[in-house]
Amino acid sequence: MYSEVVELTRQMVALPSVNPQDKNLTQRPYGEKEMADFVSDWLRKASLDVQKQPVRPGRENVLAIAPGKDTSRTLLLCAHMDTVDVKDMDGDPFDPIIRDGRIYGRGACDDKGPLAALLIAFRDRLQQGELPGNLALLAS
Repeated sequence: MYSEVVELTRQMVALPSVNPQDKNLTQRPYGEKEMADFVSDWLRKASLDVQKQPVRPGRENVLAIAPGKDTSRTLLLCAHMDTVDVKDMDGDPFDPIIRDGRIYGRGACDDKGPLAALLIAFRDRLQQGELPGNLALLAS
């Protein structure tokens, strides 16, 4: 059994979210819609309020803000959901493989692994009780 962050990373790597590079590509594997839906659902299951922000067709940001005691201050945690293209990759880029203690697959370290860690840290901090200021998470 792997840690929660490893499992979450693997689930996100399995979701294609290739940056279309300003081309009008919205079909799988292009765009972040599947990732935005996944992140939104994960945050909602953790009882958090979520906003989706449309950027372009098939491309959305996800924002969650937890109010703190001093609402004039906000700490923003941010990671991106898009990946570079999968051209010239050997094997299935969306089949996350663990080998020698590492996760292999498109976006594992840039930036789905860090996003998984931020999601879990965000949720866990909120479960600890009152925040001194606002805490926000942006999946861009």
